[in-house]
Amino acid sequence: INLMGPPPMPPLDVPELTGPQVDALAGKVQLVDARPRRSFAAGHLPGSLGIEAGDGFASWVGWLTEFGSPLVFVVEEEDPRALAKDVARIGFDRVVGFVRDLTPWARQGELSSYRVAPLEEFGAAARDPAKHSILDVRAPGEWAGAHIPGSVNRYVPDLLDEPRGYEPGAEVWVACESGFRSTIAAGLLQRQGAIP
Repeated sequence: INLMGPPPMPPLDVPELTGPQVDALAGKVQLVDARPRRSFAAGHLPGSLGIEAGDGFASWVGWLTEFGSPLVFVVEEEDPRALAKDVARIGFDRVVGFVRDLTPWARQGELSSYRVAPLEEFGAAARDPAKHSILDVRAPGEWAGAHIPGSVNRYVPDLLDEPRGYEPGAEVWVACESGFRSTIAAGLLQRQGAIP
C-alpha cells in the first residue's frame, strides 16, 4: 500500500443491523465490541473482541484481527461512524455495520459474560496461587518492572496464538494496569474455551 499509494477512503456507510442479520453473518465477520469494559463483562456476543472505544481502539483492532477482515461493531453510546473512520485510517475499510441492542440474545440466554472482581478480592486470590492462576497481560517491560509473585505474564497479542499461562482446573484471574487489556484478554480466553 505504501509503495502503490492507498485507494481513496470509501464512503463510511455503517448501517444498523438487526439480530437476524448479525446471526446470518456468524463466522463471516469479526465482532468488535466497543462498549465500556463493564458492559462487555456483563454480557457480550460469543466470539466478540472487547476493545473499548478510545485512543487505542484502532491500534488494537489492527493488531488482533486479520487485515481486511469485515467488521461488525457492538456499541452503546459510541458513534459507529467515528469508529469506522478510525479503523479505515489503518486500512480496515470493510465495516459491515453495527448493533446496539443485545436484548434478543440476552432473552435467549446466548450472551457470554464474566465477573469483574474488586481489588480486595483480587488481592486475596493473588495470595493463594495454588487455587488461582493470575494471568498478567501487560507488556513484558511492564512485567519486568513489577509483578505479582506467582503470576504469569502473557501479553495480550500472544494469547491469539497460544492461550497458555494458567493451570487447568484453576480459576483464571486476568490483570493489567487499568482493565482495558484485561477486557480484551478475557474475551480471547473465552473464545478459546480457557475460561467459561
